[in-house]
Amino acid sequence: MNLSSIADVLARIAAIVADRREETVWVGIDGFGGSGKTTLASWLAASINGSHLVSIDDFAGPGVATWDFDRFRRQVVVPLDRGDPASYERRGWGAPSGTWLTIPAGSPVIVEGVSCTDSRAAVGWDLTVWVHADAAERHRRIRLRDDAETLARWEGEWWPSEEAYAAEQHPIKRADVVVSGEFPGRWPRISPVSGPPNA
Repeated sequence: MNLSSIADVLARIAAIVADRREETVWVGIDGFGGSGKTTLASWLAASINGSHLVSIDDFAGPGVATWDFDRFRRQVVVPLDRGDPASYERRGWGAPSGTWLTIPAGSPVIVEGVSCTDSRAAVGWDLTVWVHADAAERHRRIRLRDDAETLARWEGEWWPSEEAYAAEQHPIKRADVVVSGEFPGRWPRISPVSGPPNA
């Protein structure tokens, strides 16, 4: 497995943003649960001026087996791709229903979460990143951070679901870059880079 550095990922995103300053730039941060996706995505969002972070977890909901990709496309992808602002409702774990967030058009958008680059999302990604960590490390992190009820869902639903996704779509093979999520404390401190002119 060829791993890219976090600095290389940031440099690639910055180059895309500079080349397309008045268009939405789509970055997908995928990986298994506990791999470090959210940590990386948050670090990138803090490092790119004017960027917006979207968690695919916000598109969960009752009766939705994985994510509501139809709502994700309707509320986020379609308006931004036509040059309009996007407004979406958070319905993820722990997010109260009725919480709405807005993303202006022409901004870098970083989408993170397990299976966020699923083909059903139908996003014209400018860069996709797979965050890799060994299963033992991922499961250790999850057991440390989550309560017993959530852990039971990991064991009964989410771990089998993400394994099925990987077996069906091979997201690590289609990712533009693969990075290690095992040592986030060693990620470099970099001054924020410029975003779009309206940031």
